[in-house]
Amino acid sequence: MTAIGGFARLLADRGYERDTVVALAYNKKAQEEMAARLPGLGARIHTLNAWGYAIVSRALGRRPTLLEEREVRAIVERLVPSRQRRVNTDPIGPYLDGLSLIRLGLRRPEEVEDSLDDVTGLAAAYEPYREELRRRGAIDFDEQVFGAVEALLRDGELRRAVQADHRHL
Repeated sequence: MTAIGGFARLLADRGYERDTVVALAYNKKAQEEMAARLPGLGARIHTLNAWGYAIVSRALGRRPTLLEEREVRAIVERLVPSRQRRVNTDPIGPYLDGLSLIRLGLRRPEEVEDSLDDVTGLAAAYEPYREELRRRGAIDFDEQVFGAVEALLRDGELRRAVQADHRHL
């Protein structure tokens, strides 16, 4: 059975309340495709990041600013050892990849730094980076998901509220 078929079965055949069923799509294109395949069912379909953003917003009691990549790059550049720029290279890109591996791969910063080339100082910059996000009241793309996971693990009341709103995922 496909995810689409299972979702339709829950709503149409089993009579689950639409407000308690949520489908998660990996990206916007997948979300739109799912919605097109479920016309008339009133399905709630979110991208993983949008769902995470909603949980982070609920945990904070406000909607955090979502930083653009250029803003993220500026923060990272201030936190990591300066490097001589070489033609046709991106000295910050490996650090952004490392931050993603730490958060979305659920890996220790030291482990990621040791496993990648060109990210000297990543482990030392990780917590100051996240602290800068908190100071700004902001999150980046990956923090939408990682921050949601942290909030759900840390706050039992939030977790129970989200579970009540999303009985079937």
